[in-house]
Amino acid sequence: MFSLPTSLVTEIDTRYGTYNSHAFSNGNTLPLTGHPFGMNYFAPQTTDQNGSWWLNPYEPVYQGFRLTHQASPWVGDFSHLLLTPFPGKLQRDTVFHHQSSYDMSSAIFRPDLLQLHSNRYNLTSRLAPSLYGASLEMASDFSQSLGLVLYAPDRAIYQQISDYEIGVTLYNATETQSDNFAIYIHIRFDHAITGFSQLIEEQVVPIEQKVDGNDLHIRVDFDAPSLSCQLVTSFISLEQATMNLEQQDDFLTTQKKTQETWDHLLGRVAIFDRKHDKQKDLFYHCLYRCLLFPQTFYEKDEDGNSIHFDTISSTATPGIFFTNNGYWDTFRSSYPLLSILYPDYLEQFLEGILQHYKDTGFLPKWLAPDERGIMPGTLVDGVIADRCQKGIGRHLMPQLLEAMSRLAKLMIQVDATVDMGIWIIKFGDTCLLTTAKVSAIVSIMPTVIGPSVKSLTTLGKKKLQNAMLKQA
Repeated sequence: MFSLPTSLVTEIDTRYGTYNSHAFSNGNTLPLTGHPFGMNYFAPQTTDQNGSWWLNPYEPVYQGFRLTHQASPWVGDFSHLLLTPFPGKLQRDTVFHHQSSYDMSSAIFRPDLLQLHSNRYNLTSRLAPSLYGASLEMASDFSQSLGLVLYAPDRAIYQQISDYEIGVTLYNATETQSDNFAIYIHIRFDHAITGFSQLIEEQVVPIEQKVDGNDLHIRVDFDAPSLSCQLVTSFISLEQATMNLEQQDDFLTTQKKTQETWDHLLGRVAIFDRKHDKQKDLFYHCLYRCLLFPQTFYEKDEDGNSIHFDTISSTATPGIFFTNNGYWDTFRSSYPLLSILYPDYLEQFLEGILQHYKDTGFLPKWLAPDERGIMPGTLVDGVIADRCQKGIGRHLMPQLLEAMSRLAKLMIQVDATVDMGIWIIKFGDTCLLTTAKVSAIVSIMPTVIGPSVKSLTTLGKKKLQNAMLKQA
């Protein structure tokens, strides 16, 4: 009998298949480091000039570690943050002036570990992911004091919580149904913060505890040649992020736990073959890809109950939820495989599908972070039917069948004259009016659907959510 490697995940190079562009795709994947089905992923950013194609594995450019939620370049990223470690006194307020090159030969790109050496700054940075965040370590080659620059596009709030902690609130989501959608990030350092400033052109402007603005470059300084920090996220609140932080371990413990989780899940398939090492490596790389999405979008409250941010009500709501998944692409690819190898996880995903129906009245199509309304059909029906036939999530099937049956009876009409693209979905005497961003239940008689559609152009621009039209 042949023996398996002691660790499967350490054999995976996440850069496979990541050379892509807008004009040509090799799969449109990213070298994502993260926990299986984690809330966040991390990868080096090599450019900020190519939109969703911000990574080229053949360019030794290092702009920083990017916290990302990009499942597809065509859908785009949301709630992303760039973290750039540096020594000395970095100035200028552009990502270009902060970037460096990195040593590609010594770099580590693994699901459980990301490590790069900056040639310009002569420092090594490494990151180990967890379910809700990551632990980072940075060390200068020449014992220089270190700092960290944080950058995110669009609106962000940065605040110093204590001598060792900062809080970040990012509003750079792409499209959601909530005006208040944000990601909250709590970072705790092992050394005291000696400077908390904003970079404006070539000036370094001290921050009085908090700053709120667009496209901010924030510099955090330390009087230490080595630095470690714990970073966690929440889609609910900064207080929830602080609660999640209490579950974050130090770097070595975080890396060990995440490696063990990856090895456990990858190890559900054992391949014994002396002759085809490259094919085995490719297989486990592809299996790693299958364990990235959907992503966790729920958290635990102080009583241990599962809660998630509901973008319809803009509140924390009971129940588990998963995001970053397009059923058009996955219903007959990754989901059948998950049903065979990971039925325990798949039952949780079914709960998330049902929770989406409870939140919105619809089964999901393409979530990122909530419904994008792209790709035709309701392919999630295939996911549900296959799981029902295989006996996965039996207790959920009556409610899922009810959802499928109800939605199958809806008649859909589209009024092309409405510039907001409003869809009229009729179910008995009730109609659902939706745009790409919002939805509202409207009670009208079927005979007045036509006139009502035209009158909704203005309402659509104000967001139809909760708008009620009554029959005259």
